Amino acid sequence: MALRILGLALAALGKHRGPVFGAILLPSLLMVAVYTLGPWIITSVVGGLVFVVLMLMANSWLAISIHRIVILEETFKLQWGWRETRFTGWLLLFGIGIGLTSWFIIAAFESIGMPSGGVIGTGFQLVVAIGVLYFASQYFLIFPAIAVDRKYKLAHSSVDTEDNRVTTFAIVAVFPALLSLVELPASLISNVMLYSLVRSLLSIISITICVAMLSVLFRELSPGTGSSRVRSRR
Repeated sequence: MALRILGLALAALGKHRGPVFGAILLPSLLMVAVYTLGPWIITSVVGGLVFVVLMLMANSWLAISIHRIVILEETFKLQWGWRETRFTGWLLLFGIGIGLTSWFIIAAFESIGMPSGGVIGTGFQLVVAIGVLYFASQYFLIFPAIAVDRKYKLAHSSVDTEDNRVTTFAIVAVFPALLSLVELPASLISNVMLYSLVRSLLSIISITICVAMLSVLFRELSPGTGSSRVRSRR
């Protein structure tokens, strides 16, 4: 099913390539600026916070725009309001929650003798991270729901993905991990500006595809999300 979702996502992006191009333009410019200035602004706590905020804004702008283009088939509109702030808050909450949960489980097992390094320790940490992500992935439909202004709860996402947990995990974790590999060649570029440009473009491409896949999954698993049935507040 995951490959079918990928095909539908690519078809949707191709069908709406005009709005998609508009949606990726601003996040691309913002990411280039952030990656270029990154080595200088993250030298302090305040600079680090600015870096995180700008990256969250870029990712939220892109994700919300792609969700609305794929699900609602609307044209791209640039704005920042409560929807975008709420989306970013949930994004931050999920990131912190997944990180802290993984750390707590690993620390708990290390306290009773589990190695923290080596093959065993690294393998265990990987298993924990996969397990936490698998559990968390069932709630990720909250993101496209927020993007299209639908009243939706975490419990709804868990119910909607109940029979497709493996597919949901693949879209939330496996495909992003595989697509992130395309960013590796950028690390070979020594020129800061060129590196920032290439890395940003590759990152935008992988994020766009993964977000579109999540949009298609939401559209298929959650009844009443078609473009004619979801009320837009824009």
